[in-house]
Amino acid sequence: MTGAPATASSQVGGEFTAHGDYISGINLELVDGERVLQTWRTIQFEDSDRDSLIEVTFEVSSTGTLVTLRHWNIPPDQAEGYESGWPNFYFAPMQDYFSDFNEE
Repeated sequence: MTGAPATASSQVGGEFTAHGDYISGINLELVDGERVLQTWRTIQFEDSDRDSLIEVTFEVSSTGTLVTLRHWNIPPDQAEGYESGWPNFYFAPMQDYFSDFNEE
């Protein structure tokens, strides 16, 4: 979907990677079709930085699915980059990827 290598476990406690090994984390909670909660860190995090957390929720809407992302515990010097990173590296490619299904 993003055009970059990724791995993912479908199990709570399982690991994932994204954009090669740039991003890694662990699935903390998986509720099929409703919610994903994961630890999340990049290779730019210092060893002393706590893992950040992401929560992605999914809701049926009149036009499809509403996806809501919350990302917290980001190292302060990196937070600004994620404001553009999520839309540019995930949501725009995701929208393109899934729009192909609507055209078929």
